[in-house]
Amino acid sequence: MPAQKNFFDAFRCNDRASCLRAIRNGAVAAFVAAAFSGVIALLGFVVPTDDPELSALFDPWMLVDVVCTIVLALFILKKSRIAATLMLIYFVAGKIALWIEIGKPQGLPLAVLFAAFLAAAARATFLWHSRYKREGEFPTVS
Repeated sequence: MPAQKNFFDAFRCNDRASCLRAIRNGAVAAFVAAAFSGVIALLGFVVPTDDPELSALFDPWMLVDVVCTIVLALFILKKSRIAATLMLIYFVAGKIALWIEIGKPQGLPLAVLFAAFLAAAARATFLWHSRYKREGEFPTVS
């Protein structure tokens, strides 16, 4: 009987398939974060606000964040260790900067979930390059 899957299996890197899954999940998390930021940035063009919390979010300059996140996510899909590590650092630093600006950690559970997916992807890219990358490069001669 196969082992029962649970939520935390998405963060484990036990074999080649789980590394690939963690990398894909990290890239998807980055794309979703970019989509959230993109929608909020686009709202910044059309929704005027005097609320300091919303004005920090409704900034059209967040489109730069969207572009950076999409580029890093694409490189994560290509199994880049640098991109995965930079995306994790960029996401955490951006959340901390936002929370300092608005004065409270808003959306903390979701941010922790996204950071967990990005951390798993970063770990998986390092494992991929140390264990599994060379397996497919050289055909075995029988």
